[in-house]
Formats: sequence, structure tokens, C-alpha cells
Amino acid sequence: MFTEKIELKDLDKMDAEYRDLLGRVLTIQADCEIGGPHLYVETMLPAAPSKLDQLIVARTAAEEIDHFRKVARVAGDMGVDVSFVLSQPNEKRFVDSFRGLITTWEGHAVFGFLIDRVGRYQLEEFYDCSYLPLQRILPDAVTCRCSGFCRTLSPRNWAISNTVTTKR
Repeated sequence: MFTEKIELKDLDKMDAEYRDLLGRVLTIQADCEIGGPHLYVETMLPAAPSKLDQLIVARTAAEEIDHFRKVARVAGDMGVDVSFVLSQPNEKRFVDSFRGLITTWEGHAVFGFLIDRVGRYQLEEFYDCSYLPLQRILPDAVTCRCSGFCRTLSPRNWAISNTVTTKR
């Protein structure tokens, strides 16, 4: 079992199998980050019930795209190219939850509530991981997910969520 904490410059200290697994985990995470916007932006952005809700959809998508960018950078720095997931069709996504389309506001809210929670718990599992470049990007991605689902439920909840998150 690999227990050391390492930086990119020390990547060769990792067992090849462990390094390969880390690359696969980063690839799947990058796919999940970009998979969300692929599910809902095209249909939900113009169909959101109000202009504020459109802003909420756009903001949520922007956060997911930023998370993709960060995961892709960590992967790329270790020689793993995840750019192919940017144009991968939904039916070829790694995780079943991202293999479709969201076409209703209710579906968008439920997806945001459930999947953001799962994503948060998954990323929290990496908080004490051995690969320090991954560990460093996690607080921002997890913080976004802590309040993310509230933004998709209603403008009132969005305001409440942002107030609570700001006071933490």
C-alpha cells in the first residue's frame, strides 16, 4: 500500500499500477465534471423559469467547467490527457448518471440535489490522498458542491444558500 505524500516531481516514486489507477480516477472525475453541463445546459438554460434561474444554471455550469479545468490540469501535469471527454457523447460517459439529457426544471433540481451530494462525498474521500496536487484542488470543488443543489431549487433558496455559505 502506497502511503507517502508526494508532489508531481516525485511521481516516479509511485508504483506504476498506482499511478495508472490515479490517472483513471482523474479521467473519470474529469468526465463527471464536464458531464453535468452536457446534460442540461443546452435544454435548461433557455427553458429555465426565470432570468435569475437562467443565471443559476449558467453559474452552476461554470463551476463544473472550472472543476473540469482543475482536474484536467492535475491529470495533464502527470501525463494523462483527459481532453477527449470534452466532446464525448453522453451515452459514452463513464458514470451512468451522466448518460442522458435533463429536459425539465424538476429533473435539473433533483439531479443537482442528488448528484452534487454524491460528488461531494466522493471528493471528500480524497482529502487526505497521497497525491498532493489533487489534494490542493479539492476544497474549492467541495465548497461549490456544499451549496450547489440549493441554487437549482429556487431563487429564494439560492439566496439563503449563499448567505449560509458566506457565513461559514
